[in-house]
Amino acid sequence: IQNKERVSQRLSTLPDRLSYECMVPFRKLAFIPGRIVHSNEILVLLGDNYFVERTCKQLIEIVNRRLENIKEKIEKHRKEKEVFNQQKKYTSEFLNDRKNMFEIKENDDDTGVKQEEKKTIKSTY
Repeated sequence: IQNKERVSQRLSTLPDRLSYECMVPFRKLAFIPGRIVHSNEILVLLGDNYFVERTCKQLIEIVNRRLENIKEKIEKHRKEKEVFNQQKKYTSEFLNDRKNMFEIKENDDDTGVKQEEKKTIKSTY
């Protein structure tokens, strides 16, 4: 977010001059002195290798929209994280409560009675 905010600030001052002196990257490890000309014309990546040429004012609007989108996603993920933390807390509380519980088991004699009844029914036929 901070990087995009710095880009937005720099874009607002970029069209103030016609050209700028700068160091231009040459291959991976070297820089050579160069000049930025047409400082109000910027090539923007829209996505999926689609580029478009825009002015600085248009690019500032694009950067601001992208910033808002990023902030919305961060807020959404923050809310999801909060929900997961609540679920984690609930689960750990449940497990701790379960340790304090005990199970009551009772023996049913009904199964024995039912088996005897079945035997008597079979013998009458």
